Amino acid sequence: MLYVDPLSSLYVQRFDVGRAEGKERAALQELEHYFLYTLLQEMHKTMGRFAGVPQSRELSFYTDLLDDALSGEMAASGQLGIAQQIATQLHAAEVQSKLHLT
Repeated sequence: MLYVDPLSSLYVQRFDVGRAEGKERAALQELEHYFLYTLLQEMHKTMGRFAGVPQSRELSFYTDLLDDALSGEMAASGQLGIAQQIATQLHAAEVQSKLHLT
């Protein structure tokens, strides 16, 4: 990925990162973004090289930028629901642990 700290970037300014829920939502969306980025990178590896087109640093950099942008948009849309599913499982585990403690 092309950034260092996702919670301080301009990308997550639309979340209310001052609250715990906003930080959790931003972190889960970034996790989905990273998962999708890795998925796209691995899919590119299976395609192989086109005949006669050498793999250059510029092409590799462009592909990384494209994969980062695509995975960011896919994660922001929420249509895959990976972040939502993880959040649901985390909150269910919290509820179960509270029930066992009381």
